[in-house]
Amino acid sequence: MFLAGPIAEGIEDVTAVVRWRLDERAEGVVDVMTDGASIATIPSEAALVHVVQLQDLMATTTYEVVVTVTDGSGNAGQSDPVPFVTLTTPDTQPPQSVRRPRADVTHVSATITW
Repeated sequence: MFLAGPIAEGIEDVTAVVRWRLDERAEGVVDVMTDGASIATIPSEAALVHVVQLQDLMATTTYEVVVTVTDGSGNAGQSDPVPFVTLTTPDTQPPQSVRRPRADVTHVSATITW
């Protein structure tokens, strides 16, 4: 049933995308797991190409996804587990000075330290 994938791509700190392609139209279900426990089950409507967005993940965490597909005749197939690790949360805080700047000024130079 699976022609390509599933693969995890577009991995960020709290999101990822699971993509796969089938040889016939089928519904899909993505089971998202961490530490061996299922934390989410996300359905995907019948299609040849499936793209499922995973959201609300935790940064710097190892996940596995298993995709189960079922065609219109009830035939089912399951992927091997696909592991991935989310990225660390981006640092968005500007650097901050821990002390106030100090200026030493003479008639020929100025030195600022902090």
